[in-house]
Amino acid sequence: MTTPVGSPAPQQKLVIDPFYENSWQYATEKYVMQFSAVSYYFGLDVNRQLDVPIGLILVALGGTSIQCWVPEEVVKNHDDYDQMIAYFKRELTWAENNAKSSKVVETYKMRNPSYLYNGMVHPLTKFPIKGMIWYQAERNQNDPTMYRTLFPDAITGWRKVWGQGDFPFFFVQLPGYLGKTKWAQDRSKTWPYVP
Repeated sequence: MTTPVGSPAPQQKLVIDPFYENSWQYATEKYVMQFSAVSYYFGLDVNRQLDVPIGLILVALGGTSIQCWVPEEVVKNHDDYDQMIAYFKRELTWAENNAKSSKVVETYKMRNPSYLYNGMVHPLTKFPIKGMIWYQAERNQNDPTMYRTLFPDAITGWRKVWGQGDFPFFFVQLPGYLGKTKWAQDRSKTWPYVP
């Protein structure tokens, strides 16, 4: 698991969350409790079916959109690029004027299109992988149509930067959920449409 790091340009150095002690770790309770449950159980199932060791790399940040996670060339070639940039600027301006801490503002800065890809995904592209599982993009709930048109290009873009052919790509359809407040319930109504 990498520490959330955004960057305006693709980075080569991988920043690993200190919790993982700069190394692979066995799936003990200590580490599993801080990991993605969906990814863990997916890896466990693959391990049981194939009877081979499975290594999982978690790269995630909640509340982010797909635009943050894809190579810049993919985002820039999308029809809604100007709209994406305008939306990001509005959100960042809101955070700069209303956030109660600089940490919140820094989190909003990472929502810039391609920033999380540049800081967290690109450093992994020299690492051989056998597939990817995607469970992100709750932030795209307001525009599922844009998400649906960008997602296939994103998959193509990730496969291109890894240069390992059409590796398996699994994704989780976001579920609607019954939150405790009307706001949470309304917010999740469009989740099943992403992707």
